[in-house]
Amino acid sequence: MEHETVDPVVIDLECDDDETIRLKAQEGLAAPAPLFALRNYGFEDLIHKVRDATRSRDQLDGFSGHDKCVSCELTDKLAATLKQRCREVAGRLCDAVLGEEFLAELDRTGRTIDGRQSLRYYPGGDGTGDIALGPHVDNTLFTMLWADGPGFQVVTTHEAAESSSGLGLPSIGPSFPQGVSEDKWAEVAQFWSEDLLLVTVGQEWIDVGAESHNEMMLRVKRAALHRVALPKSPRHSLPFLVRIVSQAESEANNW
Repeated sequence: MEHETVDPVVIDLECDDDETIRLKAQEGLAAPAPLFALRNYGFEDLIHKVRDATRSRDQLDGFSGHDKCVSCELTDKLAATLKQRCREVAGRLCDAVLGEEFLAELDRTGRTIDGRQSLRYYPGGDGTGDIALGPHVDNTLFTMLWADGPGFQVVTTHEAAESSSGLGLPSIGPSFPQGVSEDKWAEVAQFWSEDLLLVTVGQEWIDVGAESHNEMMLRVKRAALHRVALPKSPRHSLPFLVRIVSQAESEANNW
């Protein structure tokens, strides 16, 4: 079926001050699937270079398998630079949205934020709406996602989000959650066609908010339930999965 589209609230990291960032984020976090997008984050060209280098290294142009989603590890120097730039943006978001005390408290307890990244390749299909990545929430503080094609879908009503969260943490697979009908899913538009980063709330945000009593975290009742529909044309995405880890794990890049 043809799904409706939703446009995310867009934060401009070049023009918006911290107060504006916080207010825009607050608006986006009130949605059934809490999310917002970032413009002018400063490394748009680098992401394209990492995508192209990974496509060449893993010979994705000649992919002939049957997998609907192929995950490619990012381990070279170019990817290391990208990871550091993503960490910097994630840190700015934490300061602006959650308050500077959030990262300061992590530092006092020997923790920090870091992230895993990979390139995901979706070969494309016949456009019938087949699901490549089943409904789930990320086990992250938040995820920063870049993509170059459509397919990222979220729930559109608080009732649908609440009914699915009652079934426990969603897993990757076509059968979950049974409680969300097709007409309650929408395509997130704009971000992939404009080189934006899409920021979605993960389960760790919910768990840490309950422990820390951070005001902005507590505004969000559940993580962003999402899925990926198989596009007609090949699609690449690059998620940066931001989590709270020990400083030792971050320094060793071992988590």
